[in-house]
Amino acid sequence: MSVSEQPGVGLDMIYAYMWGQDRVQVHSDVAGKRWSTIDLTPVRLELNARPDDFLLVRDEYVLAYNTILADTLSQTAGHRSAFLVTGQPGIGKTLFLLYVLARRLQDRHPVALQINSHQYALFDEHGDWVKRLCAIKYIMDVWSQEELQTLLTISNLDVERGMALYDKFGPSPRVVVDILQRRTTEEGYSHEIETGASTLARQFLAMFSNAENLDFSSDPLSKIFTVRPKSSNREIPVLFIPTPVVASALGMAFFTQERAQQHAFFNMLKVHPSLRSAAGWFFESYAHVCFSDPNRDALQAYRRDGGQLSIPRIDQRIAGPSALSDIQPPHNFLLATPRSQLPRSATDGLKKVHKDMNHISGLTWHLVIVGPERGDAEYARDRQKLTDGWETTEVYACELQLGQLTEQLQEKLQIVFNNSSETYQRANSGFSEASVAPETFVSCSFA
Repeated sequence: MSVSEQPGVGLDMIYAYMWGQDRVQVHSDVAGKRWSTIDLTPVRLELNARPDDFLLVRDEYVLAYNTILADTLSQTAGHRSAFLVTGQPGIGKTLFLLYVLARRLQDRHPVALQINSHQYALFDEHGDWVKRLCAIKYIMDVWSQEELQTLLTISNLDVERGMALYDKFGPSPRVVVDILQRRTTEEGYSHEIETGASTLARQFLAMFSNAENLDFSSDPLSKIFTVRPKSSNREIPVLFIPTPVVASALGMAFFTQERAQQHAFFNMLKVHPSLRSAAGWFFESYAHVCFSDPNRDALQAYRRDGGQLSIPRIDQRIAGPSALSDIQPPHNFLLATPRSQLPRSATDGLKKVHKDMNHISGLTWHLVIVGPERGDAEYARDRQKLTDGWETTEVYACELQLGQLTEQLQEKLQIVFNNSSETYQRANSGFSEASVAPETFVSCSFA
């Protein structure tokens, strides 16, 4: 073992404790699964993350180590690349370094460890350290619910509350553990998210490029965005807004900005496949608020042949199919339906609404495609292929421009966000690369 300048505290102990020794402990049936830990009690280094007495061996650590090792061994000696392991702040990338240290020492292989900005240690038996010339990026994935549950169980922390915090704030064990150990409060962190969202909304164009480059030195970015690797390539990062709580904070801040800033923000989200569902969620909620505003400006919808339809002002906003059976003339209504319950096609949607209205007769039906830009709405309108007796239904396109909301409408928007949180696509649920579809509204007028 050799150390630059002064040896770090406990390096001899680390060497004696780990060199050629298997320190992995297997725990049976923790959170319904077998898990392994490494006792880090003798390892007192400045880079230790909490909790500092053991290391939970995540599957992600094993996968990253094996991937890096296999790629390194497949390269020509003298031309091997280094790896840059990166990812979401707070997921345990520093602890991964300790896992690598333990694996290398256990297998009696040379390994260098940077202790702090001034010290590093080189552990070896008689070998040398090869200088690395470049780095390959490796994106580490976030913690799964199962992994966090195991960590909380082993740490004797409140598992039920911890999992609720995971669902609320996203897959950051650091945030969850800090709140459970009272290093910060749930209310305080919620305020930090709101402050970060406000800052990001004001400086979006400047800050978003940093997120794309995985530069999370700006605190708001790590609170709003979550980084995961693309499933098919660990070198490609994918950005998410992790939970409906975080998304609603950003959405509320977003709709207080000038229209030009809103358009830039919305278009930037649409460029990224993993953020398109969030953009759709924002616009859907915004559309519900605008259409239910009795004081809104008149809106026109257009057929392909130029025919027009004036969008009526909404008398009431209802939720759930059972409420449709009670609708009587001359009420105009807006039906709030979770995305999970939406039919796949416009025809199925028309049939479902008609069925829920007890197959009511004497109505003229209109299908209106609504988008933030008229061109998008018209494109979606022209692709509609109605069947099963609905072929004669007129289809329209309507532009609903983005814009600042009054305080009263902001309060309504927050309610819509809260009520539709179950439909939000979370960061740990995968993502679809489909484009954002304009919203579809069914309008019916009583003859």
